[in-house]
Amino acid sequence: MPKRPSGRTAERTPRLANFSRTLIITLIGEGRMFSAEGGKGSLVFVFDTTWSMSNDLRQLKNGAEMILKTALEESNVIADFVFVPFHDPAVGPPTVTKDKEVLKAALQEIQVYGGGDCPEMSLGGIQMALNVSRPQSYIYVFTDATAFDHHLIGQVLDAVQRKQSQVVFVLTGHCNDLQKPTYKVYQQIAAASAGQVFTLNKTNVHKVLDFVRSSIIGRSVNLVSTVNLPGYNHTQKIPIDSSVNEVTVSVSGAKPQIRVVNPSGKELTGPPQLVATLDLSEILIVKVVEPEPGNWSITVGSSAEHSVKVVGLSNLTFSHGFSVLPPSSMAETSYRPLQVVSSNRIHCNHAIVSSSLNETIEQLLSKFWGFEEVPKKSIISEDESECEKHFLANTIRDKEGRFCVKLPLKELVDCLGGSYNLAKKRFINLEKRFKRNPNLKSKYIEFIREYAELGHLSVSNYNSSPVPRPAYYLCHHAVIRQESESTKLRVVFDGSASSTSGYSLNDILIVGPNVQDTLFSILMRARQYKYLLTGDK
Repeated sequence: MPKRPSGRTAERTPRLANFSRTLIITLIGEGRMFSAEGGKGSLVFVFDTTWSMSNDLRQLKNGAEMILKTALEESNVIADFVFVPFHDPAVGPPTVTKDKEVLKAALQEIQVYGGGDCPEMSLGGIQMALNVSRPQSYIYVFTDATAFDHHLIGQVLDAVQRKQSQVVFVLTGHCNDLQKPTYKVYQQIAAASAGQVFTLNKTNVHKVLDFVRSSIIGRSVNLVSTVNLPGYNHTQKIPIDSSVNEVTVSVSGAKPQIRVVNPSGKELTGPPQLVATLDLSEILIVKVVEPEPGNWSITVGSSAEHSVKVVGLSNLTFSHGFSVLPPSSMAETSYRPLQVVSSNRIHCNHAIVSSSLNETIEQLLSKFWGFEEVPKKSIISEDESECEKHFLANTIRDKEGRFCVKLPLKELVDCLGGSYNLAKKRFINLEKRFKRNPNLKSKYIEFIREYAELGHLSVSNYNSSPVPRPAYYLCHHAVIRQESESTKLRVVFDGSASSTSGYSLNDILIVGPNVQDTLFSILMRARQYKYLLTGDK
């Protein structure tokens, strides 16, 4: 087999002196609230299929059986499996299945080849994995190269935020570019997704797979995440309550060290309470069994820059969001901060801790955007467009300064039948109401007189016309609102009353677009301010 080009450096020694490592602290508990499939995520493998990954692929194939068995029989956070291969330049196709045999078959069919170029199209593979997997998924990226397509970092980070998935990198090599964006994007994705960057020798991939198997049994809740400079005296106080059954501390970095002190001030030195689950020259993972409630002290270090993360797996779940106003629920928060806020006083990081979660984060985010977004003007229909053209072509201003426009007809007025008898019948019924309520009659007469004075109506000369013309008699009636503090009488003109032909006036008129703000958009703008004044005239 030909050797890998020298552009990509495979991990053959126990450590890389200049490699920037990642430190992770994880709290683990029960996570029973995710037992329903709606709250479960996907177990995702994103794999570099260039020929130098043949040893990694062999170990993944060997370890897949135990991982899939754990996911199906013991895990309450995995609903299905996803496999996404990537090469240069091809990415995919993805395999999405609930059948472990289908995934194992997909792994067996993969053939590693080529790979003369370094870096590779790894971010394209991650992006595809995020698109096809469920929210809150566990994504593991296996590669020995950095990211050629690092320009996709913005899209990948946005997808990570939307899906709330965790991305872990199992990196068994690089392209001598650890200070360039091609590598830095891995650190960015891991930090944004509460993931890790594991850098290790190719012969140790199977040991990381054992950690993968144990980490998917229950759902972890992220508590703390930070980045430290090289050094060994970085101490973090970790508050732990009675809901946490287990604490896992992970360090990925050159010469990693971990020191754990319980709330009583006693340092844990080994079993039975402190157990090392993975001890390599670049990775150290320890587990604290049944930690007592209180403030724990965890001191970590590495000879390279490293990140610190604390996550919890318990019978409580933690969610967070951002809002410029005090929200009443997670549905009213955003998964990302707003870029521009005019006020110096910001209400943000609204958090909810609950013992059950019936909706996925994807559903909550969908609700949030539906609630927060002010509706934009929709694409107008052909009739609405025709109505706008009619308005522009037929609007005039008379000598008194009033604007007048012809009715926008979509049918010939000849289709209207007789409407006189119906209008007369309704008017007689209205007169009967007037006899019972003289006060209503006086207010109605006052309204009609005002309409005439304003020029909204005038006496018709229809009967004096020598040539019969189509006509529509507009029915009208009174609506009384005693609770109104301004206008108690409202006169309704009924243009939907059918004539003898079955057509009404409204039937032959073009309906124009809504040119006024909707009540919803008005309320959305109003809620952006601390004080709101309303009035009526």
